[in-house]
Amino acid sequence: MAFPTYDDAYNFYQRYACHAGFDIKKSRMHKAFREVCCTREGKHVSKVNNGDRQWRRPSKKMGCKAYVKLRHNYNGGALSSVVYDVVELQHNHPLTPSPSAVKHMRAHKNRDDTFMQFMDTMQESHVPKSCIMGILFDLHGGQENIPFTSHDVENRTFPSDRCMKAANVRKENADDINKLLEFFNECTLQNPKFYWDAQLDENGVIKNLFWSHASSQDEFADFGYAVTFDTTYKTNIYEMPLAMFVGANHHMQSTLFGCALLRDEKAVI
Repeated sequence: MAFPTYDDAYNFYQRYACHAGFDIKKSRMHKAFREVCCTREGKHVSKVNNGDRQWRRPSKKMGCKAYVKLRHNYNGGALSSVVYDVVELQHNHPLTPSPSAVKHMRAHKNRDDTFMQFMDTMQESHVPKSCIMGILFDLHGGQENIPFTSHDVENRTFPSDRCMKAANVRKENADDINKLLEFFNECTLQNPKFYWDAQLDENGVIKNLFWSHASSQDEFADFGYAVTFDTTYKTNIYEMPLAMFVGANHHMQSTLFGCALLRDEKAVI
């Protein structure tokens, strides 16, 4: 069987692999031939000299010998045809021809340009993700019939959203200390009883930061006979614990007296 180009010969074997239920990859390449083999060909070679290392995801390679060798025929220096020179169809592992399994294989994921353009148009029109997935389910007659996974659709359909979110995060984090101090100054202008104070280190960098609203100070005047002090884990980007001064009112409800960001939990403001 001869094909005019390598792509035609590869696509023929790719369709066969899709119906049979195994994944393929391009292997050795030479001017006179090319090989396409099962992705489970070969053996995994660890780069770590530790025989006792436990792998959470074991390698899928298991020495499968199934492959095809495509020979290139030339006429006058130009490629005239591509033929199957060697065909090995025997696998040493079970095949999974079901559509729900095949669509997870890299070589068989559908990348139809018309379909992808349709999804891009819906995304540009601000169609919600759930609606896009629902349309895809209806067009294919169910989720199991879609020739790609929902993760593939999300990666393709929503790159602009991810870029926009990342840009917004960078914008919010930029110069955030000065933004916080400006906010505290605005609070002081609106209510002179709002109190805040910052402690700097030897380099002029904020070491500790404390603030308390006027209402919190009134609560402290009435119910400050018992105060608890606790810090959260260092979950912010500066790894500074958030300290909260908390008490209880006459209804035995928690009330907040003030907050602080501390670089050192042993430091005293």
